[in-house]
Amino acid sequence: MRSNLLLLLIITLSLSCTKFENSEPEEPEEIDYMFEGDILISENTYIKEGELLSIAPGSTIRFAPGAMLTSYANILIVGTEELPITLISEDDVEDHLILESWETAEKFDLKHVKIINGLLKTHGSECHFENVNFFNDKDLEWNSAAARFWNGEILLEDCTLDWNRKGEGFLVHGIHQPIIRDCTFKKVNDAVEYINCTDGVVRNCTFLSNSDDAIDLNDCDNILLTDNEFYETQNRAMEIGGDVGGNSTNIRIINNLFVDCKIAVNVKDNSDAIVENITIVGTETGLEIIHEEEDGLSSFTAAFNSVIVDTRWPVYTYNSTVELSNFMSEDELPSGTNIIQTDIVFADTAANDYTIISATFPAGLDKNTMGYQKN
Repeated sequence: MRSNLLLLLIITLSLSCTKFENSEPEEPEEIDYMFEGDILISENTYIKEGELLSIAPGSTIRFAPGAMLTSYANILIVGTEELPITLISEDDVEDHLILESWETAEKFDLKHVKIINGLLKTHGSECHFENVNFFNDKDLEWNSAAARFWNGEILLEDCTLDWNRKGEGFLVHGIHQPIIRDCTFKKVNDAVEYINCTDGVVRNCTFLSNSDDAIDLNDCDNILLTDNEFYETQNRAMEIGGDVGGNSTNIRIINNLFVDCKIAVNVKDNSDAIVENITIVGTETGLEIIHEEEDGLSSFTAAFNSVIVDTRWPVYTYNSTVELSNFMSEDELPSGTNIIQTDIVFADTAANDYTIISATFPAGLDKNTMGYQKN
């Protein structure tokens, strides 16, 4: 009898243990480099392939001069709105690359992160940056970028670069379908530069007081630049085509605002663009369509439903062709289709509201179909 009861007890315990083991949750992915708290990186640190680089919300990571993190593994640096992560370069003099990923780092995620005086570089990673705030007050070299992306994929959204007109912003090399949206660039030279990119977008970004170009497209094809605003760009708000990088083709410039810029749209070096619904106010040159080489080639732009006000040279061409349709300006424009010269009044320029409230429009058009439309 005793032996039967003992056997029953063993069977019951065995079944209970089996049921408990099967109900356990799956183990989370192992985190091999979890930085948490206030940490000083004092030397170069390498994260090998197959591991994971992670930083806990609310942490502050300081990088001693010359020190950096180099990751061959996935990178997960995700804070929260209440507990952002801060990455700080403590090198007050030299340009300081603090974080670099290589091809085996398939994922590179930054969210709710502040980066102070540090630079990033990626190679072949799938990058998603959201609400990342970059700040720089150092005297950077001209080609030192806040973040440089080589191949891979990028989605950069809701980011801010608060700069000092030194170095450059986001430099993107050889990427298919790069997306930059809802970002703000303050005093950033070459704030967005696409080089050898295809089927990309720059959408709903604001560019403030750049001393060089704001958007630069070199050797690109099928890029959409839409719903962006440019204020006080001291060179070209948009440079389409490059002296060295090569011409850009099938560029669509749709619904953009340019205020107090030196040049609003520059299409050059055998490049072509379609321009629709732009408003240009207070620039030195509105549309500059040029091909400087005497080689029989030319640049081309077709522009529609747009407005140019208080601009010294509304349209300038050299060895190139521009076609204008449905244009209105206070100044004389080249010949085109459905073009009028008239006084133009905006709703509230002090509040950057450039909705047209004057009464005269090209035939068949109105304030909802002419010029920049604020989303």
